[in-house]
Amino acid sequence: SSHDKFELLVNPYIMIICKENSEVNFQNLSYSKNCWANYLEEVYLENNAKLTYVRLQNKMENSIKTSSLNAHIKSNALLDLKLLNIENCKEDIRIFLNENAASAKVKGIIFSKDKYESDVYCKIVHNSKFTNSNQNWRLLSSGKSKTSINGKMRVNKGAKESYASFSSKSLIFNKKASSFAKPELEILEDDTKCNHGASFGEIDKNIIFFMQSRGIKKEEAILMLVSAFIKEIGLSPSSENLYINIFNNITEELENYE
Repeated sequence: SSHDKFELLVNPYIMIICKENSEVNFQNLSYSKNCWANYLEEVYLENNAKLTYVRLQNKMENSIKTSSLNAHIKSNALLDLKLLNIENCKEDIRIFLNENAASAKVKGIIFSKDKYESDVYCKIVHNSKFTNSNQNWRLLSSGKSKTSINGKMRVNKGAKESYASFSSKSLIFNKKASSFAKPELEILEDDTKCNHGASFGEIDKNIIFFMQSRGIKKEEAILMLVSAFIKEIGLSPSSENLYINIFNNITEELENYE
């Protein structure tokens, strides 16, 4: 099979249960080498609970990561999910806002280089009144790689006065790289507010030229622009090592940037 080249198959299982009125911060850093890591994660938030879950793929070496996350949110509870996927990753996220005023915020960076693909499917289902969801994504594609995000929002009948939002921005480093964004709305209740948007672009060479004319080296100028692009969604106050890791990966591509 296509996965015979991996020396190890790892199946981590993570369950997080946040009791009523609790507040939890959880960070998951992963590093993969010569393996296929297949994650299954289950999250349960009881009434008035708040979970900030930061999940970062720190490094991939000859590996593939597949992941499935399911979250069930009760009344007035909030899931704040922040994630980074780096190359050769396939992610499936399902979040269910099951009771009144349940909320979910999802912020993510999807990065890929060389010939790798990094794909995320994220579906948030509104099952009750006054529920709120927001998806905010940044995609970066270099080399001959592909990044993609499929963000779906479903508002079921009876989920009155709910709000659902999706936004993604893609930065493509060259003509051989590609990026795809597919926001989907499935609205079965009239009394709701929903919006979505997706944009794609390359690094503006005129801005690079202007910065060079002010004494900034080309490589530094590109990294400054990339830094502004990904930091605007604010993954975590302590994510400086994360940004450095992304920059190190991008730096390898800059020699071929025209």
